[in-house]
Amino acid sequence: MGRPLLRSTERFGWIAVGVVAACGRPAESRPPAGVSTGSLAPADSLVLTLEDSVQIWLSVGRDARDSAGRPCHERTVKITSPRGSVLVPLLYTGRAPERLDAASLVAELWKNCAPMARYRVEVATGRPTPLRGQ
Repeated sequence: MGRPLLRSTERFGWIAVGVVAACGRPAESRPPAGVSTGSLAPADSLVLTLEDSVQIWLSVGRDARDSAGRPCHERTVKITSPRGSVLVPLLYTGRAPERLDAASLVAELWKNCAPMARYRVEVATGRPTPLRGQ
């Protein structure tokens, strides 16, 4: 009467083959955990600690190239405190911000791996304001 139906052990074997095939590349051909394959992006970096446990971090960002084609990674600025954290909007930099006074920082806006303008950043809100003439 033709070929008999697959026994349960044969079905299990085919399921196992399918699962193994779906897993992708073998572990030895994958990059080690934590290694980026397509970006110069470093991990978040603590760059400044202020009073009241306020911390200034260089965080996520974007890959860029300078006029000669050399790559760099421009990063955002993140301000953390016991009340929470805020990412400074629309400001990518290649250099750590510096303290300006008790309530603010100075950060450089970078584009194509070069500084373009300097901004005052309010520590409490993360709001950047252009510094004129500096």
